[in-house]
Amino acid sequence: MGTSFNHDLTRCTPLQAAIAHALAAGQSISAAARSNGVGRTAIYSWLKDSPSFSKAIEEAKQWYAETLGDQLRLLSVKAINTLDAILEDPKTSPGVRLRAAAMILNRKNWQLPVPVGSPAEQHMEQALALAEASYRQSKLVQPAIAQAVRNNSEHFSKLDQPVRPSHGDPS
Repeated sequence: MGTSFNHDLTRCTPLQAAIAHALAAGQSISAAARSNGVGRTAIYSWLKDSPSFSKAIEEAKQWYAETLGDQLRLLSVKAINTLDAILEDPKTSPGVRLRAAAMILNRKNWQLPVPVGSPAEQHMEQALALAEASYRQSKLVQPAIAQAVRNNSEHFSKLDQPVRPSHGDPS
């Protein structure tokens, strides 16, 4: 996909071409009509009566959808990198790290890239990803485990102290 919409608009009028470019840029039919000084009904009439205009509009909408998809993938990478930085930063509070981890784990409809390579390579990549996820998860729970160990050691150290008989105890 190129950086601009470049459908063959030679069979469209200049006004129809402008409408197609406006839709490829993300404008609604109403906004494209307004910005080009034409009514929406004219656009709908052209869609019905002109196969070349109709095809150009479908391709413009498809181009715009692909552009949005590309932008969303780029933003997803940035978002994942941000969450990764939050999870890896030892200065980040446990509550914030927990929320970041929950955001990742609760994410629905992931749009993962299509696997490339042989099945053996894919298996190795999956195993590596699983190992990395396991490592990260262990790093997340380490502070909680350390706190639990400290709490338990304080509790058990109190149990190791000799019990002094009370004043009323005959022993």
